[in-house]
Amino acid sequence: MRDATTISTSRPERVCRWSLFTVLGLLCIGVPSVWLADYRTIEADAAAKVASMGATSFAAGDAFHLDGAAGHHGQWFQILPACSTALLLSPMLLLGAVATLAPRIRPRVAIAGLVAGASVLVLFGTARVAGVALAWHTWGDRSLWLTHALLGTLVSLMAGALAVMTQLSVMGWRGTPAGRSFASEP
Repeated sequence: MRDATTISTSRPERVCRWSLFTVLGLLCIGVPSVWLADYRTIEADAAAKVASMGATSFAAGDAFHLDGAAGHHGQWFQILPACSTALLLSPMLLLGAVATLAPRIRPRVAIAGLVAGASVLVLFGTARVAGVALAWHTWGDRSLWLTHALLGTLVSLMAGALAVMTQLSVMGWRGTPAGRSFASEP
């Protein structure tokens, strides 16, 4: 007699789970190391597009240029590895990889949680970088310390926490198969 709380998985499902685990594990290692330059280029391009709503802006590689206010020179903003959201994305990838192996969480729900959390992280990260640039555009060089070092760090920490909470919320909200009973089988 089997216990109703035990979940058996078929061989194809185990192969799928381990495959997803491997892919997400490799991404966890690859995003902050191998593909970091490409990832930062994408971040710079997104920040330039957001910043262009308040000033003329364009991206070039992992940096973007924001034209200065009337009579001021423009400024280049480079996305450095420490400023990239890739560092915060790695733990989320690892959490998603481990969740794909959990028998009570469907792999597609683990991926949905990862996508939702990563979307929150990238949205806040892009807003942070564009906000720093636009603050410089509006208030000049003196605003960089406050917006980059102080508020930027605070926004990054909050974005990371909110992204992980979103990921866990989605995985928990949709992760339990419907109709599962925990009562003993006769």
